[in-house]
Amino acid sequence: MPYDPSALAIDKHLESLDVVRFVEYPGLESHPHHEVAVSQLVRPDSGFGGVLSFGLDTDHDGHNRFVSKLNVITSAVSLSHDESPIVFLGEDDERQYLCTRLSSTAASSVWPWVWRIRTI
Repeated sequence: MPYDPSALAIDKHLESLDVVRFVEYPGLESHPHHEVAVSQLVRPDSGFGGVLSFGLDTDHDGHNRFVSKLNVITSAVSLSHDESPIVFLGEDDERQYLCTRLSSTAASSVWPWVWRIRTI
């Protein structure tokens, strides 16, 4: 379970920030599929993994300001980087996916910019 405690701590912090539009991580009790994820764990202590996704309620320049202030997490082009990477999936990124569940503030709209982090 090396990634789980860091990912969960980051997600809980992100959920508390007004600028964060949504957080996707099945380890959060607020995630709509948390109970399904719990039921699929091999062992209760095996954790939910170290990859999380979130969106910021800002424009493109705001995303650039956000990543420029990161000190520990490394901006990368993929999650296979050897440190804790963060990857920005912009609206024109072929890796982008449509978020099917957004926070209540996002209503039913689709948010075009997603960040993904892999914790170590």
